[in-house]
Amino acid sequence: MKLFRSHYNKLKKLRASTIIETLVASVIIIIIFTIASLTLNNISKGLVKKDTSIIDNRFTKLIYLHRNNKIEIPHQEDFYDWEINIEKETIDRIPILSIKANNINTNRTVQKIYIYDGVK
Repeated sequence: MKLFRSHYNKLKKLRASTIIETLVASVIIIIIFTIASLTLNNISKGLVKKDTSIIDNRFTKLIYLHRNNKIEIPHQEDFYDWEINIEKETIDRIPILSIKANNINTNRTVQKIYIYDGVK
């Protein structure tokens, strides 16, 4: 019986962890979680800044409006934080429409070139 009690006491001591060990483990988990959340935040901010789908959709709409005689070229407009300019140009005797958009806040420029088919 004595042997059983001493063995039981040893197991009991091995199973328990101290408050210091628990605190250290908690701090390590919090640090890892903080680093992971900051990294994900930076990645998502970068993706949002690089997203130009809004301005690409506006380019498509402007080309549609031009082909249906709703806007005249040259054309200039402000669209949210973007300044959009459309001009007729010629590259190697091929008429094109050059659409340039400049973001006022980030100073980012997006440019698309469409072949101008002569339809007004």
